[in-house]
Amino acid sequence: MLRHGAWRFAVAVGSVAALTVVLLLLQPYLAVGTLVLCYVPLVLVVAIQFGRRAAILCSFASFLAYNFFFVPPLYTLFVARQQDVIELFIFLSVSLLAGTLASRERALALAATRRAEQMTVLYQLSQDVSAAVDDSVILPQIAAAALQMLPACGIEIVLVPREGRSSSTTRAGRTDGDTFASVPVVAGGLTLGELHVWGLQHGSAEEIDTLLRTIANHVALVVERSRAVAAVWQARSLRDADLLKGALLSSVSHDLRTPLAVIKGAASNLLDTEVSWNPATQRIFAETISSEADRLNRFVRNLLEMSRLEGGTMQRPRSLIDISDVIGATLHRLHPVLTGHPVEVVIALDLPPVAIDAVQLDLVLSNLLENAAKFSSDAMPIEVNGRRHGDELLISVLDWGSGIPDAAFEHIFEKFYRWAGPEHGPGGSGLGLAICQGIVTAHGGHIWAENRPDGGAAFRFTLPIAAETLNPLALPLGQSDGKAV
Repeated sequence: MLRHGAWRFAVAVGSVAALTVVLLLLQPYLAVGTLVLCYVPLVLVVAIQFGRRAAILCSFASFLAYNFFFVPPLYTLFVARQQDVIELFIFLSVSLLAGTLASRERALALAATRRAEQMTVLYQLSQDVSAAVDDSVILPQIAAAALQMLPACGIEIVLVPREGRSSSTTRAGRTDGDTFASVPVVAGGLTLGELHVWGLQHGSAEEIDTLLRTIANHVALVVERSRAVAAVWQARSLRDADLLKGALLSSVSHDLRTPLAVIKGAASNLLDTEVSWNPATQRIFAETISSEADRLNRFVRNLLEMSRLEGGTMQRPRSLIDISDVIGATLHRLHPVLTGHPVEVVIALDLPPVAIDAVQLDLVLSNLLENAAKFSSDAMPIEVNGRRHGDELLISVLDWGSGIPDAAFEHIFEKFYRWAGPEHGPGGSGLGLAICQGIVTAHGGHIWAENRPDGGAAFRFTLPIAAETLNPLALPLGQSDGKAV
């Protein structure tokens, strides 16, 4: 605080007064010529500490003090001898010159230190800016760095609205009073905003202007990069949306057209009055219509479930489910689909329950079983087994089909991804496995696929065992784990 305002002048005069008192005490022991030299180091110290103007004041105060207290006649500013007049003015000239040179060196040293600090801040800022992609994160850092480099009390970065984006303001320090400086933020000939500096103190105009433009360039670079990244993401999102829309339309058109064509053909045959169908043939047509209607129902069910998964509206379970009961119900419902494929179920005894909705677990098992039947030759068996694996249940659906191509593993659980086996064309809508992954993941489990060493594929998934089973003491009051106590 002593280096600013009137205090530095008060200290300069006070130091002269203090030194004069000391010299008065030492006067009997020192020659007059020695006394005058003692003021020169004081002027140098004041110049180094408080600057040129304080050093000039100290020089004149020293001149007056020496003349008043040590030059005959004492206690007056009148000088009797011409030699003393010359000595006084030589002293004043030397002290002014020494103070000016010392203050200049001080100013150069301070400027060098300030530039070094500014370069350090600019280097760190450049590192941060080069890695920044979000202007809302890096702009506050730029404002803080600008406040650190500039002799100001506040920095304000104002971005104009552009391309559907509202204006934004980033501040650092105090932004009250009048704006002392304002620099436009320009990139590619377009004005992106303005950089406002509040309470700017006196300094080198050229140096401050250079710093302001450098900071404005950093702001422009960050804003341009942020908007470029946003444009890339938007373009990528639009491209992905177009690809998804195309895949969805292709899948829907294929998976709706095929069963509808079969239903239309069977219904047309039944309605043909020119042909007398026997009861057995009529039953075949009716079963065909029913089977294809079920196929359409499963497809629509998968679409709805996928929309729930992507929209985050799938309800989490609130009841405990016995896995063996759900497997049995699913196999019974899929009997027409699994006809020709003997199914072997291997379930460990006393499996603990899991917290999952029975309908959602049925959907996972249905998609895996239909997938196994689709890629297995007729009469080839399918195996479903379940066992405990640590704190989880491990459920596996195994087939003896052609297996999974190596190139398919990376995309097998992606929406609308389908591959063709050696004996089968692309199967289904490409939604079944994606739905399985979504449901299992949403319940804290994990699903994966692998080829079996002896042929065929294996789809396995885990589900966490209910906490009530792991810790019976966690059951609410009034409930038990089903065992006699």
